[in-house]
Amino acid sequence: MNYFPGDLASLLHPLFVDEFFRGYWGKKPLYIHRENRDYYKGLYSSADMDDYLRFSAPIKEWNETVKMGIKFRRVPTEVLFDQNQPGFDYCMIRKSQKAVSLIINFIQDHSNRVFYMAKIMEEELEGRIKGRVNVNAYYSPGNSYISPHLDAHDELNIQLEGTKRWRVYEPSTPNPYFGMPLDTGFDPKSKNHYLQGKKPFMEVILQPGDFLYMPRGFWHDPVNTDNEPSLGLTIGVHPICQLDTVLCFARAVSEKRQDLRQSIPVGLSVGSLAEQMIRKTIQDFSAEPFERVSLSELSVNLRRGIPDDGISLKDVYLPSPAAIENLGPVSVLSRPRESVWTFHQIYGLLKLNVGRRELGLRKELKGALEHIRDCAFFTPADLPGEMTQQEKTSFCRFLVNFGALSIDTTQGQPAPPPSDNSLLRSLPKDGQIPGK
Repeated sequence: MNYFPGDLASLLHPLFVDEFFRGYWGKKPLYIHRENRDYYKGLYSSADMDDYLRFSAPIKEWNETVKMGIKFRRVPTEVLFDQNQPGFDYCMIRKSQKAVSLIINFIQDHSNRVFYMAKIMEEELEGRIKGRVNVNAYYSPGNSYISPHLDAHDELNIQLEGTKRWRVYEPSTPNPYFGMPLDTGFDPKSKNHYLQGKKPFMEVILQPGDFLYMPRGFWHDPVNTDNEPSLGLTIGVHPICQLDTVLCFARAVSEKRQDLRQSIPVGLSVGSLAEQMIRKTIQDFSAEPFERVSLSELSVNLRRGIPDDGISLKDVYLPSPAAIENLGPVSVLSRPRESVWTFHQIYGLLKLNVGRRELGLRKELKGALEHIRDCAFFTPADLPGEMTQQEKTSFCRFLVNFGALSIDTTQGQPAPPPSDNSLLRSLPKDGQIPGK
């Protein structure tokens, strides 16, 4: 069975990539319908989302409406979940009919196949645009919708499960950028809003296998259809715009001129003196010779806006989707030997590091991680703890999807329970310590 390879050509098929950038990128939406509901098979599923909700823990801090990268929306008021309650089951959130939309940000951080797709997108876009790629997952119960809004980045939307209707409106502000003072959401009580009385110029229903490109600035409101749950991925492309070039030039000049880095003098924050100082500073800056700043310096400053994790595609372990689907309680697993594999407890959670990537896990999983660390080969059934066999298998599948475990295809046998000499027993035949 074929699985989605994750490259740009497959995402846009049957449209050619060059045709997409010539006729659609930054200009108008593109809708591609496919009869193949399994077109994105193996990429991401609601089962993958459940694994994330069940086993992960937040590494980064989020505001009230965001927890573990999960946003909860409700119309007309927000859903209240006691997320700090002991034993809180995040999977119940996905199954609840109260939440209008469940959004998991940065899913490439916990799904190797999505991570691989994001890296391919970044490399393929490198020769055409400058920018970074991020992937979010959107799960919606059958009675849900997201209010009309616009985004300051381009979106490549793919439908995985269920159906969703998209209504698209002309942009009120072309080419918006992050931090720009504009109204990005629609208040139905507002009589002066841009969308008041407007009709969509495009309306499509995304089915599994379909694709929708949404340029930044276009208003849209995804709504579930058929009262069935919906799951989709949004690949957000955050391009570097012309304003970024100007700001980078200013940054490069300020690195050479101490006067531009000085604080505004006391007493000049308001009034005519402040206006004179602002005018003089801008005039002095405008007169700065362009030749004093090299193009290579500007390029370095531009790249500062694109995080570089230092991970290349060859460093990403991608097991066969079929192997993941067939993973069971007696499947033989091991740690990826070519990557450093460590974990430690911090702030009430476990932080797992595999190579250059990190993953937050619940502290209750410490015993299972210790067993994985101390054994060369094991099966999900070998893991200690109070988890059921099904939960142990799901946890191992989650770690395989992240890249923290490899599905062993050799004759490796499960290692016995760890003891004082467990490290010696876990040495592979070549004598090298696993993870080094």
